[in-house]
Formats: sequence, structure tokens, C-alpha cells
Amino acid sequence: MFIFLAVILSLFLIQRYLVEKGNNEKQELQSQLLIAEEKIQSLENRLQQQQIIEIQQNKTAEKPDNSTIKLLKDFGYKWTNYHSIYDRNQSVKSFLTNRAIEEYTIDVDPKVEYKAEGKIYSVFKDTETNDRFLIFGEEKVNGEWNKILLEVIVADNQKIDDLSINYMRQVQ
Repeated sequence: MFIFLAVILSLFLIQRYLVEKGNNEKQELQSQLLIAEEKIQSLENRLQQQQIIEIQQNKTAEKPDNSTIKLLKDFGYKWTNYHSIYDRNQSVKSFLTNRAIEEYTIDVDPKVEYKAEGKIYSVFKDTETNDRFLIFGEEKVNGEWNKILLEVIVADNQKIDDLSINYMRQVQ
């Protein structure tokens, strides 16, 4: 009987040891889990701060400065207000790079005597690039008003390097 009690006591002690060891391991795992959660929270906070900084930088980068807007409005006004095509070309020449002047034959007199009056409504910046803009306005030529959309690329020297002219007519 003594041996039987010794075996039961041994089993009880072993079980208690295993439970304590399990509790210690559980506490250790809980401690490690808490440390990991704190690290995750710290990383999430840093990521959120970085995203906020990037959003602010993107907003700043996307917003054209006032000098570029003024340049484009002035260009658009001169493009839509003229006494002849040659007059118009000469009035916008200072806004263009040498490449654009050559590409669009700004120095050539086409001997076209259209008179136009116009106005510019808006200047829009491309969301994908920092140098591409749309100038939206209206132009009256030969008594007929047409909407005009000028697509331009502004070079680093604040001159227009590329130009596409689009006229929009409304079907009635």
C-alpha cells in the first residue's frame, strides 16, 4: 500500500509540475504575444504616419503653382483672341519653346484673316503627370461660338513644349 500511495503522490506531483510548467509557458507565450502586438501597433502607426506624409506630398505635387496657372490662362486668352492667325501665332510665341515654335510653324504666315474673340474658363492639371494641363474655354470665329480645349505640356523652363487644339461643337 505504501508503494501505491507513493505512486499516486508521484503522479500528483508530476501533474502539478506539468500544470505549473504549462502555466509558465502560457504566461511566457502571452508575454511574447503582448510584445508582438505592441510591435504591430507601432508599425501600423508608422505606416499610417508615412501614408499621411505621402498624401500631403502628393497634394502639394499635384497642385500647380500660381505662376503656371497664370501662364496658361494668359496663353489661352491670347490663343482665343486675335485678328489673324499670324497675329495669334506671334502673340503666343513667347509662351512656347523653340521646339514647339518649329513643330507648329508659329513663324509662318498662313495668310488667314480670321478674327476671333474668346475667353478661358478653367485650367486643369493632369493627375498622372506634373507637366500636362488642359485649358478650357470658348472662341467666337465668324459669328459662331465653339468650345475649345487646349492640351499642353509645360517644360521645366515654364514654356509650352507641346500643344494639341480640340474644338467641340454641340449638336442641336
